[in-house]
Amino acid sequence: MKKLLTVMLVIVMAFAFASCGGGSEGDSEGDSGAKSKLAGVFGGIGKDSGIHMNYEMEIDGKTTVTDTYMKDGKIYTEMDMEGLGKSITIYTDGYMYTLTPDTKTGIKTKVDEDTQETLETDSVLETYEEYTGDVDFEKGEKEVDGKTYYSETYKTGETSAIYCFDGDKMVYMISETSDGEETIIKYNAIDGDVDDSIFEVPDGYTITEM
Repeated sequence: MKKLLTVMLVIVMAFAFASCGGGSEGDSEGDSGAKSKLAGVFGGIGKDSGIHMNYEMEIDGKTTVTDTYMKDGKIYTEMDMEGLGKSITIYTDGYMYTLTPDTKTGIKTKVDEDTQETLETDSVLETYEEYTGDVDFEKGEKEVDGKTYYSETYKTGETSAIYCFDGDKMVYMISETSDGEETIIKYNAIDGDVDDSIFEVPDGYTITEM
């Protein structure tokens, strides 16, 4: 359960950091005073509309595609892991549902109040709005899969978050450590297309409460 919540929190944090510019013209300024593209990309997406992102990354050499929806403190995440199949996690009304589509089974677990507060949409967005208000970014270029993209780099301690753009579309986020280790997330979709029904546990599942 603890590991699941950690994964869920990481997803939410990635979500929120990308969403920090939602509904604004962008407060962060780069090394030349220009507004960030990261803020502009999410101009019409944020807390009110909800946020949907589809992204993929390699974990242990295998591709994992993730579909995540977030709105009003609720989170839906579907992960399709190469060689392992799909799993669904829904956080709503203080409970975490872990669903296995292949067997139509699931586990319902109460989330403690401290974790609930951490997962709340408002709390997460406020944290990262404050962060981006204090940290400048560096403009540059980054090559990914043989193509060079305009990039914006935000640094926290020894870790850099590099956002790559194709025009105004954000296509990659790269986490880079001081020793050169990279984790690449590829964005396939970023939008505000969130149907509230996505946060309901689908019919036909046998749920066991822990």
